[in-house]
Amino acid sequence: MNINAQKYWVMGQIIDDFTYEPIDSVTVIFLHPDSTESERFLSHDDRMNNRSFDYYINAPGKYIIRFSKKGYEDTYKAVNFHYIKHRITGGTFGRVMMKKKLSFREHRLGEVVVKATRIKMVMKGDTIQYNADAFQLSEGSMLDQLIAMLPGAELREGGVIYVNGKRISDLLVNGERFFSGNPRVALENLPAYMVDKIKVYDQKTDLNKLVGKNVNVSRSTGVNETPNTVMDVQLKRKYSIGWIANGGIGGGTGDHYSAKGFALRFTPHSRLTFMGYSNNVYGNSFYDVDGNWQTPGGSDKQTTHELSSDLLINNKGKGIKLNNQATFKWNKNKDDDYQHTTN
Repeated sequence: MNINAQKYWVMGQIIDDFTYEPIDSVTVIFLHPDSTESERFLSHDDRMNNRSFDYYINAPGKYIIRFSKKGYEDTYKAVNFHYIKHRITGGTFGRVMMKKKLSFREHRLGEVVVKATRIKMVMKGDTIQYNADAFQLSEGSMLDQLIAMLPGAELREGGVIYVNGKRISDLLVNGERFFSGNPRVALENLPAYMVDKIKVYDQKTDLNKLVGKNVNVSRSTGVNETPNTVMDVQLKRKYSIGWIANGGIGGGTGDHYSAKGFALRFTPHSRLTFMGYSNNVYGNSFYDVDGNWQTPGGSDKQTTHELSSDLLINNKGKGIKLNNQATFKWNKNKDDDYQHTTN
């Protein structure tokens, strides 16, 4: 090799970082600081002189040297070579350690379906919040079937709800009482698909809201003012305006019949509900969430008719709130007494 005093001589050793064996045939690329390539060469294994390359680059200066070889990770080294006038100058940077790439066996999978898991319940302070979309329900399910699936919730006879052992005193819809807090109306008539979230929390009484703290017993009235545990059913935003309705009718032997209807109109500032039913089949009986017929009282001789309405106008911007609920109910019991006496 002819020595050229205008060039810069560099040398070094490239070895495996695990076995410490020299590596041959490594592509050495000199890059300018702006990543443009200056020159490249292929290293050789010179064990006698304990080096992998010696090479004359065109000019000294700042470089980024990249070392590349199949089966190894690319290795980079930043250098700054200085030129000394009228002298053959050069430099070395010792060992360059290269790591082998981890080998993975390629395996091509077929079609994969990824399903995200929704969080069913979270705690936000003292409020339990359930995500309705996280529960799988059959088509046509009502609110009662959704509540029966909530962790910690229990649905008892007559629509009574318990959550973690505490009785729910009121069932709210979008933060407002629904049919005077009667849970059975909402449980049996609100479709589960309309529900976004269900919140359970302690609601302060009017007295506690007024004084700004919890008061167990009112000194003036002696009334227990302990906060009530309520369940607030939050509907999806897309159902904030519109109508929903459902109904059913049936008949059977012995002139038995049953009919019911439900209609609900929503707007952002109002709610109007009508509900009615009529039957002579165990007047106040019902199906539980498991589909079993329950008869908490009455007999097959009882006829019941009921018609109810619930109106809510709540315009917070104008400071207007009106709530009115009316119910007409008629029960008829037929009692027959037969007596036979023999003397």
